[in-house]
Amino acid sequence: MLAVALAPTSSCGPQFRNVREYAPPETAEGLRCASRCSGDQNECRSICDDRFEDCQHAARATADRRYGMLYDQYVWDRRTWEAQYAQQRWRKDEIDRHRAQVRHDLDNADRGCDRGNAAACSQEQNLKRELERLPELWIPPAPVPPDRDSLVRDYARECRSDCGCDDRHRSCFEGCGGRVTDRSVCVEGCE
Repeated sequence: MLAVALAPTSSCGPQFRNVREYAPPETAEGLRCASRCSGDQNECRSICDDRFEDCQHAARATADRRYGMLYDQYVWDRRTWEAQYAQQRWRKDEIDRHRAQVRHDLDNADRGCDRGNAAACSQEQNLKRELERLPELWIPPAPVPPDRDSLVRDYARECRSDCGCDDRHRSCFEGCGGRVTDRSVCVEGCE
């Protein structure tokens, strides 16, 4: 009897591993048939591996082309942003300096108004309106460069490394008179 371990299952407490056991056919013809099943499975896996590698290669090539286009756009966007940033930063700094001066003058006018100075009260109202009219400038964030690795992952999502070879082998093996049994075996934390 041949046993093949499948993916382990994990949890707290005992841990189990799924095992597939193969009991060979009892006849000579059944054994030859089962041997052909194993050869077909190996060929299936080889073809599947080749297709998977070809798909991965194509995904990397497509991602590289796309990355090049996106990177060129990023460079353009970055240059545009840098020019806009410098201009907007200068304008924001000017407005912030003016805002600080208006607040300073407003504090002085407020103190004068508290002492009953009518001219200071009028100036206080004018400064409040001026402060409200000053724009709050927002500086946009810098553009983000493209990520080649995420592009490769996106394009490679279609690549399949499982072509159903094991399921076909199981059906073939059972068709030859063999028996296949799946069961869970405790491998850690067993009592």
